[in-house]
Amino acid sequence: MRIPRRIVVPTDLSEFSLEALRYAEEVARLFNGEILVLHVIDPRVKTGAKADDAEFEARKAVVHLLMEHAIVPQSLRLEISRGSAVEEILKTVTQFQADLVIMSTHGRSGLRNVLMGSIAEHVVRLSPVPVLTVKPEGPDEIVELRKEDIKLNLHLN
Repeated sequence: MRIPRRIVVPTDLSEFSLEALRYAEEVARLFNGEILVLHVIDPRVKTGAKADDAEFEARKAVVHLLMEHAIVPQSLRLEISRGSAVEEILKTVTQFQADLVIMSTHGRSGLRNVLMGSIAEHVVRLSPVPVLTVKPEGPDEIVELRKEDIKLNLHLN
């Protein structure tokens, strides 16, 4: 087993991602590791801002999230990238020569997650290094599903 000295922590700036950041901070402290916090901007989501402005705002939001919650690891890098979250996470793992990925799940469970999949699930399946998924505390997300959704997605017609 490789000692986790290079840790990638993807964040979507949600409260859910805080738990993964806290875990990463502790693992980095224990193993004298370095953390790379990654935020991926989805180019399909139009914000009206220029690319440079969107990247600047994302960088500012990540720093604010870390500072607001007193997450201050001894060695931290911040990367902002554009593209598919799964592809960008896996690319960063390779480029950073990471030993570990620590990421949060969003607490979704049940049929909707099975039908739609999740970024964390794809990263777990495709990552060349171990992935620690952290489920946030609190109740699972309540997902509204209609009978029609179930029939359509499970081909029960």
